[in-house]
Amino acid sequence: MNRTTQAYVLSVITAGCGAALLAAFNWQAADPAPFGLLTVLAIFASTLKVRLPGIGSNLSPGFIMVLASVTFLPWTAAAVVCPLAAATQCVWNTKRRPKVIQVLFNAASLTVAGVLAALAAGSEALASSSSPVLAQLCTALVVLYFTNVMVVSTVVCLSQSSPITSVLRLCNYYSFPAYLVGTLVCWVMIDMGKSVPSAMLIPAALIVPSYLFYRTWVERSADRQTA
Repeated sequence: MNRTTQAYVLSVITAGCGAALLAAFNWQAADPAPFGLLTVLAIFASTLKVRLPGIGSNLSPGFIMVLASVTFLPWTAAAVVCPLAAATQCVWNTKRRPKVIQVLFNAASLTVAGVLAALAAGSEALASSSSPVLAQLCTALVVLYFTNVMVVSTVVCLSQSSPITSVLRLCNYYSFPAYLVGTLVCWVMIDMGKSVPSAMLIPAALIVPSYLFYRTWVERSADRQTA
């Protein structure tokens, strides 16, 4: 890892720690039932990761639970759900034990993205719109997606000395379809969980088959590109 990459990684970790401290000092109590359920689902979904070819990064359905958390719960909950999901994805079922700085970077980057998405989605203008849940979810999706893509693309570009345009193209190619499908699942989860939080488990069951389909699609796409 060169000095530029080290400086960037440390800056993201610092920003993540700052976001976590901001949430801690402004903590808003969340309903224990949906908070606990979404946290457990986020950890579980983060174990279903898919390696993205040419990027050296993983994608998991954990982002669906992050989206649900930042839309359904107080924004401070993102500072809990995000690092747990990111750390789980980083350390679960790996060929080589990840370095501590890798775990911290992944946890920090998702925490920053999640907190920014939650703050954007929690604006009063969206809450007073005709379809507040949809508006908040779409806003959270845009912020979470582009923050994640930019953070991942930048660190890959710096560490692999790859052109940023090539890395961004690969990130968008593999990530965008997953985020679209995941957002639909998240929307159904939030709608069903308004009155009974446990009802979110019904659409959440779609995560496993969606993961299997996505993994197959990524593998076939990688085979076509290398053929």
